[in-house]
Amino acid sequence: MRKKTERESGMVIVEATIVFPVMFFVIFLLIFLGNAYMQRCRIEAIVHEVAMDAAAYCASPMLADLERNGKITAYKDLNIKPYRYFSGSAGEIESWARNRLNERVKGLSSGLFAGMKPQHWECKVKFNNKFIYSTFRIEVKYDITMPIRLFGASDSLALRVASHTEMPVTDTAEFMRNVNMVEYYLEITGAKQAISNFIGKVTNTVKSWWN
Repeated sequence: MRKKTERESGMVIVEATIVFPVMFFVIFLLIFLGNAYMQRCRIEAIVHEVAMDAAAYCASPMLADLERNGKITAYKDLNIKPYRYFSGSAGEIESWARNRLNERVKGLSSGLFAGMKPQHWECKVKFNNKFIYSTFRIEVKYDITMPIRLFGASDSLALRVASHTEMPVTDTAEFMRNVNMVEYYLEITGAKQAISNFIGKVTNTVKSWWN
């Protein structure tokens, strides 16, 4: 009976020697992954926030002046940039968004563990002008280094993370202004009347086929 008890005690010690390190490794790995996911969520929130602000600035150039000065700009000093979509870009706002992203990300803490701040940061900011509709797109890629190493590895484990968002730029007034301008040019060049005549001929031809 005594030998059996000693044998069981030895088996428990052997099992504990194998299971406990694995269990602790899994627990710490889950904690590290949770911290990495928290960092990812923080950056996702920053990307969405900056993209929303940039889209709003594209739709209303006066908004940036209002937030910067804290008051409504006088009418004579307004910079509404009419027909700005014909330029095809929003370089100032793209630069602002890029700098804002870098500033916000650099201000992040490493979370629960040191060394888990985003590294190898890559950022692409683009105002997509389709004339009829526009969007503001932000895409970021970065690494989050885990403070652990796999067995036999010389470098720490790093996770490559990508995040992107695309916000619509809604500017009904500017769209109507552009459409009115195109209609005006079609009218003064005679193209509008030519198009109307062509449509009339096509309509009459179709009607004659049906009759």
